[in-house]
Amino acid sequence: MQPTNNVGALSDSWTKCDHVELVPRPSGKAAEFGPLKDGYSFECSTGLSRTLLSSPTCPVLEEFGKKLSFEIAVGLNGRVWENAASPSTIIVVSNAIMKSESLSGVQQRIMVQKLLDRIQ
Repeated sequence: MQPTNNVGALSDSWTKCDHVELVPRPSGKAAEFGPLKDGYSFECSTGLSRTLLSSPTCPVLEEFGKKLSFEIAVGLNGRVWENAASPSTIIVVSNAIMKSESLSGVQQRIMVQKLLDRIQ
């Protein structure tokens, strides 16, 4: 089954590659995966995307997740999609993610706390 997304559309899915054909095929359930609507998307380095996906949790996502409600999808290709009820939440979280790459874990936590103090 081939996806029916428009060219350039962001989509949340799992893919697997059949080594015989070398063609990626979607393997997610239709109810769980699909086009990412609304929200904001941006690009970051592949190193930062791996950090965002890593375990233990990225300090920026962990600290914001304690106080704010938002959705995020991160691809290993450096594409990040984020959505929240408030545009200000989207802006604060996406800017903090982009700035976090050059900061240590402790510095990331301090940055997030300062940002949260300003917006609440």
